Amino acid sequence: MYEVNPQKCSTRLYSYKTKNKYNQKLELEINVWCNSIESAHWNVCFRVGKNKHKERDFEQMCINGKDGIKSLLWAKKCLKDFIKIISKSSKQKINYLEIYWTDSRRRDVYERGLKDLGFIRKNSFLVLKIQSNL
Repeated sequence: MYEVNPQKCSTRLYSYKTKNKYNQKLELEINVWCNSIESAHWNVCFRVGKNKHKERDFEQMCINGKDGIKSLLWAKKCLKDFIKIISKSSKQKINYLEIYWTDSRRRDVYERGLKDLGFIRKNSFLVLKIQSNL
């Protein structure tokens, strides 16, 4: 399995990066998009692929994941790591971790794979409520 190394870019952004056995980049970014004294809403973005051109940003890469379940399991391990981090270090009492999907196939995979972590489905996204231990 691929290693999980969080990179805290700021108090508003956490990033996990690695490469799979096909030399594709795996990236899971978690950034806060709504922040108040009481709560914070975190958005999760997971990308797999290779850059078409070196000068382009990672977000403009060719999405063609070949490693399927291993990449998804890596992303789930990253989410577990982030949940531990945020429950111990967040200044907000409540944090919401939100995952959106692009199609029904991904929706079904995310919903089935993240149910055991406590994610529940809202209208167009999955959400997990995380209580801070502070």
